[in-house]
Formats: sequence, C-alpha cells, structure tokens
Amino acid sequence: MKILLINPPVDKIIEPLHDSPEYMHVGLAHLYSSLKKFTNTNVSFIDCKFLKKDKNWLLNKIKNTKPDIVGFTAKTLEIDNVLYLCKEIKKICPCKIIIGGPHATGDFEYIIKNENVDFVGISEFETGFIMLINALIENKSDFSHINSLVWKKNNKIIKNRVLSCEKKHIGRVLWEDFPKASKYYIMAIRGCPQRCIFCMRVLGNIPFYREINEVIDEIEIIYKVNPQALIEFGDETFTLNSEYITKLKDELKKRNLIYGKKGFIASTRIDKLNLDIIKKLKSAGFKKLIVGIESGDKHILELCKKDIDIKKALKVSKYIRQSGILLECNFMVGLPGENFLSIIKTALIASRLRANSISVSIACPYPGTELYKMCKKNKYGLKLISSDYIDFNNELGNALEHENFSRKSLEIAQLFIYIFSYLGSLRFKEFLVFCHDYRKEAISYLKHFFKKDLLK
Repeated sequence: MKILLINPPVDKIIEPLHDSPEYMHVGLAHLYSSLKKFTNTNVSFIDCKFLKKDKNWLLNKIKNTKPDIVGFTAKTLEIDNVLYLCKEIKKICPCKIIIGGPHATGDFEYIIKNENVDFVGISEFETGFIMLINALIENKSDFSHINSLVWKKNNKIIKNRVLSCEKKHIGRVLWEDFPKASKYYIMAIRGCPQRCIFCMRVLGNIPFYREINEVIDEIEIIYKVNPQALIEFGDETFTLNSEYITKLKDELKKRNLIYGKKGFIASTRIDKLNLDIIKKLKSAGFKKLIVGIESGDKHILELCKKDIDIKKALKVSKYIRQSGILLECNFMVGLPGENFLSIIKTALIASRLRANSISVSIACPYPGTELYKMCKKNKYGLKLISSDYIDFNNELGNALEHENFSRKSLEIAQLFIYIFSYLGSLRFKEFLVFCHDYRKEAISYLKHFFKKDLLK
C-alpha cells in the first residue's frame, strides 16, 4: 500500500514566512515517521510549500505514482484549495483521501460533506492513522473503532471518540529521510492547558512530554543533516515545567549540542517564565523566546482568558533582555472589548517591553474557537464579515470586524502598534533593522493594506 502525505501548495505567495517556508511541516513529518515505523507500507511525504512546487506539479506526481491513500494537512485559509485538489486527484487516481490539521479539527463537517473526501482526522492523529491503515489493508468497511476519525456510512456522518495518541506513536522524526533544510521545528511538549479564546488547541488541553533523550536524539540527527541548522521548538507553551527544562539543559550540555550552533528558539507564555528558567534557557543555548502578550488592556486579557499580569510581563521581559536572549512579542487587535483607549494601551506596552521584534495580528475567528462562537452571536460587538475561508488569515485576512472599528481601522491600528513599539521607545536603529529583516513581509502587508482602496 502506497501512502502520500502532502502539505499543499499555494497558488500565490502572499506571506513569504508561511507560503514559502525554510522548514518542513513538523506535523506531517511526525506522521510520516510514525507510519514508517508502525505500518508495513510505502510512505512518502511531499511538502509543496517547502519544495516550492505548484498544484500542476503535484497532480502530475500523483498521476505517475498512483498512491492508494493521500493525506492532506490544511489550515483554514487553504481548505478550499485542498478540496479542489481532492476533486482533481479523484479524476486521475482512485485513492482514499484523508484530511487532517487545524481546520479539520475545528470544522470537520465542512470537509467530510465533500464527496471527494473519504476521511477526516481530528486533533492528534498518529494512532488513528495507523489504525485506519490497518483497517484498509484488511478491507474493513466499519471504522467505528478508530480513534479521532470522522467518516461516512450510508451518507451518514460519523464522528468517533477523540483520544490522545498512544505515547509509542509519538517518536523521533526521521529528518534524515527528508531534504536538507535551514530551519527545523521540534515538538517536545504536545498540548496546552491554557484557555485563550482565539486558540484552537489542536493538540488538546493535556500536556504530553516526550522523553528527553528522544528529543535530544532528534536534535543530533538534525545537526548531522545540517550542522548550521536553526532549531525552533514548536510547542505551544514550552516552559510549562521547570524540571523538564532542567533535564533538557543537562542533556544538551552532556552531548555538547549547545556551542557552535545557531541556538534554539521557543514559544511560551510570559507568565511561565521567571529568572531561574531564563537562566536555564540561556545556559542551554536558547537564543530567542517568543511570547504572546496580545493586549495592554487588563479587561481584554480577562475576556480572552489570557490571564497574564502586565506588570509581571514587563519585569520578565527585562530579565530576558538582560540575559542576552532575543525577545519577540505577539499582539492582537480586534479582540472582545477593544476600543481606541485599549489600542493606545497596547501600543504603549509594546513600546515598554522593548522586544527585539514583534508580530501584530488582527483577531481571526477560526472555526472551533470560542472567538468564532462569539462572532457568530455578535457578542462584544464582534462580527464575521466573510464566509470565504481564504479570508481567515490573522495577518492579512478579512474575516472579522468590530463594532468600534471597521476592518480598515483595525488594519491602521495594527500598523500603528508595529511602528510605535519601536519609535515610542526611541529605538530608531532597531526599527530599521526590523524593517530590513522583514522587508518581504512588509511589502506584502502594504500591498494588502492599500489594495482595497485601489479597488474602489
């Protein structure tokens, strides 16, 4: 049985960081490695974004290889493009098609109703996929025993129980099987116990910690493939457990995997950092931390269930800067309770945090999130202004509007925070460096910003 896993192509590069990445999709890399180890099948993985391949190339590849099973991952903004590809694939290859990923977890009914889709995988799906492969090999027609699977029987949609993957199925990624990359993502901790209303939490609410030795083995393999690789931990909240960080640091030092490399990057919550943890991360070779602040307004943070203290955030950001670790802060405009004053507060906090780089997005109501439900009910003045999933993009999208702000006003607020975070603290040189480093993204942003006015 031949299985082809696909990270779908884009029709047009709009956001270079995401549409033309320098790394391969870590979720599919894990799935590939699990299927390779636990099934007797011929498994392939094509990351069209990383390889810069278009849909015509992909369809020709499928026509020539004729896989038995095609598995897609899909974000919300690309789901309709993936469903189009499913239609074209069915024309040339009588395979089974399964779709997983963020949108599948949040809105599985939209996908499974499509006549060209056979199965949908929800949340983590390594264990479910293995069970599905075995069932198909045995020519079974009843899939009710398969974890986290949505399927159709006699035109009826059936959603099986959603369970976490078995630990044995979440092992080391076989990075040596893939093309060399300049950057790699590693998942050490799956799941996040936090309650943020704008997050889908695809990997669940209960954290699962991989074995330290297995994580370090993966790092060693990456450095064998590319000694100068940049490694980022893709965990939602990397510093949940201080003891885990200590063990990771000790093992990295033991194997001499710190010095002479580009270092590590991790994302976490600012309230899950303190001076002790920051020192451990510095000692372990971490060069950059990414934290979500979202807003400078206490009421908005409460409504969004972000549960962070701004004063403590300012204190921790100072510790990070003093340690020599680079700091990136993420903000979001258009959240419940947003008003003119809260925008000013967010800009002021962004300036006071003095981050090396920032990201400012517009709240996006992804299906499956609490924010999406709020928009559907017009709570806190939120409303959906598009039903086209291609608009569900938190950087350059067009999905949400606010009673206090038109879409254009939200985009102006987004730009204002970007600029004021640097110029408000008189960091002119850092602003120029930021503009240079993200010049491609800035051009895409400005094109999007002025596009609507030009179309009028």
